[in-house]
Amino acid sequence: RLHPKNVTLELVPGTIIDCARRIREHYVPAGFFSVATFQEPGWRTEGKKTLGLEMAEPRGARLADRRWELPDVIVYPTGGGTGVVGMAKAFDELEALGLVGDRRPRMVCVQSDATTPIVRAFERGDADITPEAPGKTVATGLNVARNVGHINVLKIIRETGGIALAVS
Repeated sequence: RLHPKNVTLELVPGTIIDCARRIREHYVPAGFFSVATFQEPGWRTEGKKTLGLEMAEPRGARLADRRWELPDVIVYPTGGGTGVVGMAKAFDELEALGLVGDRRPRMVCVQSDATTPIVRAFERGDADITPEAPGKTVATGLNVARNVGHINVLKIIRETGGIALAVS
């Protein structure tokens, strides 16, 4: 049973990439299980899928008026991109169930101008990012300089007619 006396907080200098490396090299070999982003069985993507389900959820006052609808545009703060991938998965599953059509919201992925791998790849027309050194930003969740999911995020942006932007 988990008890506060049995938990140790370890602060890892750097970014979430450095934290993931610490988990992979130290904790997994010691028998711990990693629930990091973009790995099987994909619980984090499934959790982020909830964002898409909640946006599409019926809101009509009367039961007869309720229908699933997708927004026209989603502006999403994007680091690793798990939320973008999760929402796209939700929309695809809702379509497979016949609850929505094939129109998707335009995905606007916003990154900190300190770390812009998706923005740079999108602007160049690249299929995937070129890893870069992380910048300095107070938006630590957006400070993801490389990620295996970025290739999927770029695909989703392009398929939805979206865009990638950097802001200070």
